[in-house]
Amino acid sequence: YIPEWAKGKEIKPQINARSETAHEKPFFRSGFKSRRCLVPINGFFEWETLQSGKQPWYFTQENKILAIAGIYNAGTFCLLTKRADGVVAQIHDRMPVLVSPGQFMTWCEGGEVEAKAIIENATGKALTGRTVSVKINSPKNNARELLDSV
Repeated sequence: YIPEWAKGKEIKPQINARSETAHEKPFFRSGFKSRRCLVPINGFFEWETLQSGKQPWYFTQENKILAIAGIYNAGTFCLLTKRADGVVAQIHDRMPVLVSPGQFMTWCEGGEVEAKAIIENATGKALTGRTVSVKINSPKNNARELLDSV
């Protein structure tokens, strides 16, 4: 994500924004106010830090498409994150803000007050998680089997 005022400047794009502060940070504020979007996913990854290295985990809600709260600007977007809860909290301290289907239109078209309420009530408690192969770490590997539990 790159805000409109930063186009043409040497600013590194951001892929995540903390939902707790996105509405007030100059970098994200205008996107949060008027350019909210949804990013459809089947699941997401987080890495558990172990003494032996990092173990990837895949989090999903089986047989459901999920939607991550995002903000966008011409050709760029970023995902909003929150403090992890449910099974994700056992592995990582942050997770994407997941928007329930009944809130899709409100997230995209509602005001800031409604958007903040969606964030505050977002939860990952219905998610399941499983360890997956470390082969997932390489973009060269692209097979459905990489999502199988190990």
